[in-house]
Amino acid sequence: MKKSTKKQEGITLIALVVTIIVLIILAGVSISMIIGDNGIITLSQNAKKETEITDVKEKLQMEVLDKQVKNKGNIKKVEFIEILGKYFKDVPTEENLPEDLTTLILQTKEEYGLYEINIGEIWNGTFNIEIGENFAEIVTSTNYGDFVDYPIDLNEDGDTTNDWRIFYNNGTNVFMIAADYVKNNSIYLDNAGTGMTIDDTYKLYWNSVPNVQTVEANILSLFKQSWTDYSTNENGRCVSTLLNTNNWDGFVNTSYASYAIGGPTIEMWVASYNAKGDTVLYTNKNITGYYIGNTEGTTDYSYNLSDDARYDDTLYFSHQEGFNNCTGYWIASPSDIDPNQLMRVHYSGDVGNYSYKGTYVGIRPVVSLKADITAMKDVKGIWKIQE
Repeated sequence: MKKSTKKQEGITLIALVVTIIVLIILAGVSISMIIGDNGIITLSQNAKKETEITDVKEKLQMEVLDKQVKNKGNIKKVEFIEILGKYFKDVPTEENLPEDLTTLILQTKEEYGLYEINIGEIWNGTFNIEIGENFAEIVTSTNYGDFVDYPIDLNEDGDTTNDWRIFYNNGTNVFMIAADYVKNNSIYLDNAGTGMTIDDTYKLYWNSVPNVQTVEANILSLFKQSWTDYSTNENGRCVSTLLNTNNWDGFVNTSYASYAIGGPTIEMWVASYNAKGDTVLYTNKNITGYYIGNTEGTTDYSYNLSDDARYDDTLYFSHQEGFNNCTGYWIASPSDIDPNQLMRVHYSGDVGNYSYKGTYVGIRPVVSLKADITAMKDVKGIWKIQE
């Protein structure tokens, strides 16, 4: 009996050891199945990731589709970027958005899991050409000074977005002014009939009185010039060269513009200035030309704006000191003080009379854009004009 009992105890111990070993093996297998590369937790995490990525993709695709339905099958870049911004971090700007979206990889926002997604996997279509609105209908005085991408590169730097600024809107036409004095050797000054003299880099004036040139009545009205007699006085004959559009057609891109003159008229200058600020200027005229001042019916020959809050507005005073020996620019209007004096804008803030022989004055041409053109602002605030 005792021998039999010992045998049974031995078998039980072996069985226990085997059981423990089996349990250890099973535990290892179970742990591997749970936390291994192909374990339950990993598979669950991958499934969660795929589900969340798919959810983002579907949401974005649905928003793109919604925009396309509303836009008759089209979507604009700015609209696509706005949608991307809802789900992704560090979305590129409109000008930096690649045409091939398969090259664009973005990370989702934290609430969407911080996953990197190839945008081309979601949508890689084409964007429609954006159509602007009628320029004259949308430009207000708050836009005076905005830059316009007009294809006349005045400073010859290869960039046409920094050469022209909105100057005035009469409700039908938008007028642009050169952002700075124009070099007197500019390729756009291609008509020698102006009768003006070149000096230094920017100065353009008259050594002698030119013959009177034709100034069309519609041009006077278009550029807000009510003075009409250019044949009698020396200053009127000089002004006629500034108002004769044939002399300045080098600044006219016929796809977008109709006319150009050699500088703003005093009435247009004052109308633009008054529309932007609190200071109210007035013009008056007599047999020789214009007066300017801050009272109605003014008889002042010049007026100084250096104390005005907007004296530093470069739309009107492109410099507050001499620039390459150029001290200002011509206004395409005669002055009443003397038969040989024109109006000009001086860097000191003075707007008024100056002799046509003044050797320190340059030009800032004004261009009338066509009435039917459309335009829109880009993300940098530059107006893009269209035919």
